Amino acid sequence: MTRSKWMALIGAGLLTLSVAGIALASTNLLAGQVGITLGSKDKTGTEDCAGIEVPDGQVFLHFVLTQTTDSDGSIDATFSNPAGTFHQDHKTKAAGGTLQWDGYVTGDADTVLESAVTSADGDNLVLSHACFGAPAESQPAESQPAESESAPPSFTSTEEPATDVPSEPNTATVPTSGTSGPSDSSWLLVAALGVILASVVVMTPARAKNRR
Repeated sequence: MTRSKWMALIGAGLLTLSVAGIALASTNLLAGQVGITLGSKDKTGTEDCAGIEVPDGQVFLHFVLTQTTDSDGSIDATFSNPAGTFHQDHKTKAAGGTLQWDGYVTGDADTVLESAVTSADGDNLVLSHACFGAPAESQPAESQPAESESAPPSFTSTEEPATDVPSEPNTATVPTSGTSGPSDSSWLLVAALGVILASVVVMTPARAKNRR
């Protein structure tokens, strides 16, 4: 094989490697930002966050890739406390040779940026700033009714309800007084004595009257 052919093969190989390198190019998050809290990039209330409406419990993020010659690229980021992910596709290239991505993630000032990577090639990939919404309202635990507010226990009673109406006396029995009355045969004894006395009076002879 002639020298010219060898040079052509080498040139083709280098071109192939360079094209593959461009296709596989990516840029990771700047090492100094790995593990930072989003609160360290808080720009809420400043010009950077002016006009941005952030829902409660959410954080608006603005990533920037500097010194890039790419005109497009996507970004993926991961978070902890709470755990979450972020993905955005770039639409247009920003002025100044940068790619920029905006989006939202659930979290607060204590949420941690664990990692980020873009498919574009550039100098530094950084989180430029964050804008925070109001804290999410925590759901109150379901409260149990207080003991005093709980429903009174139900009871089943076999007793008849009390009434002001006096009860009728039991006619099956006749109440007795402290002294006992005459028995049913006493009147017969009295009658017999009367008969005896009457007979005695009849049988007694009358005294004779003295003659004058």
